[in-house]
Amino acid sequence: GSKVFVLPDQIRKKRQLLPVLPRLSGYRVRDLQTGFEGIAAGITGVSSNPLLKVNHEGHEYLVPIHEEIILDINDEEKTILIRAPEGLFEL
Repeated sequence: GSKVFVLPDQIRKKRQLLPVLPRLSGYRVRDLQTGFEGIAAGITGVSSNPLLKVNHEGHEYLVPIHEEIILDINDEEKTILIRAPEGLFEL
């Protein structure tokens, strides 16, 4: 093996989203790229691949819960800012 030296600020810390997910129902979900807006309706999927259910105009969309997709959760404003994969809301 080899030794690797890194500074603490060079390590990207992984946000733990799963503990906060159950309380997100009713939050407004907005996609940064498309401007899409919907309402969080709960969590589905398996623990290794959880999905955020988002309702919009009678349709339900499933957004992967991943640190690169869920950009910000604002509890004061009850909003979730996401960067959805291309085409997710076109299905």
